[in-house]
Amino acid sequence: MQTKFIALFTLFFSSAAFSETAIVCQDCSTESAAESFAKSQANSLQCSEKPGADRVCQSESKVVTFVDYGSGQAYQYKVFHERSYPWEVHVERIPLSATREESFSLLMEFVKDSNSAIEEASTDFNQLLNKAHMSTVSANTSSGSGGICPENTALKVLTDPNTLDAIKTEASIAIGKQLLSTNNQLNFNPVKINNSYTLSFGGLSSSTAVDGDITTPVYIVTFDESERSSWRKDFLAYYVDILAFDAELLPVMRFTLLEESRVAGYQLKNLRGGDGVGSLSIDNACVKQAFEDAVNNQVLTPSTSDAAGSVGDGVPALSGSGWSFPTTSGCGTYTFEQGGLSSYTFRVCN
Repeated sequence: MQTKFIALFTLFFSSAAFSETAIVCQDCSTESAAESFAKSQANSLQCSEKPGADRVCQSESKVVTFVDYGSGQAYQYKVFHERSYPWEVHVERIPLSATREESFSLLMEFVKDSNSAIEEASTDFNQLLNKAHMSTVSANTSSGSGGICPENTALKVLTDPNTLDAIKTEASIAIGKQLLSTNNQLNFNPVKINNSYTLSFGGLSSSTAVDGDITTPVYIVTFDESERSSWRKDFLAYYVDILAFDAELLPVMRFTLLEESRVAGYQLKNLRGGDGVGSLSIDNACVKQAFEDAVNNQVLTPSTSDAAGSVGDGVPALSGSGWSFPTTSGCGTYTFEQGGLSSYTFRVCN
């Protein structure tokens, strides 16, 4: 038992010793700027309630590690307050090993290169169609609009699993190629999850803090067509995580759709009924047609409807059986599930 405890303690200590997380500083390229930043990270001063000269103030000292965004220079300081009035903040620099400094320098190159690659991969949907040799959105071909409704829209894509998958595949390829052209450190297993970045080098693991001063990049696909005309184009916006790299050094990625995306002329969170201001009222024939097509292609499932009038008029038919919104007078609130999740909620009035 004692042997097992020693082994576990050694493993824990070794992991802690070889891992380091740094805050990102946007302007710490000089020693004086670094010292000022370190002082700003001091713990809060805690003071007794005694007035005047009898007042006692103190804070716990801390070690802060950070890296300059531009240069990749890493720093580590012990930060503490004086124990007597005026309790000024002092810092003492702690040397980092050359390998650790190199690790953070490589990590910051990956941060900048991956962020640029994600943003530069953003594209127009029509360009994506040509580049990927994709056909137009096909899963939800309109059957009842007489051909007057646009097909290559954000709403049509969101309700077409095949096209969504193709978009993410093309994004992974575009981002991967851009990274390969600018970054030679992909064999160090760099990872980006949320707003934290990690890289292994020389037996050391170096990471950036999640709350660091890094602007999160967003991958955006813009659409020229929309069910509703507007001065602003529709777009799908994604946060992108880089989880690993495959044998061809292309990234394994996770895409998270932002509710701030714009779909059918609406903010996506409003179309989902989740902005706390009540459900949108949809009266656009092409928007309704897009949902009907998605239901009849068994991509969406209408789970609830409380249309005014008789109960029978308000109950939607099963998906895939010629479903359409009721035409009787009154208003109904509809919720549609996609992939087993409640995805859209809005009102339709006749």
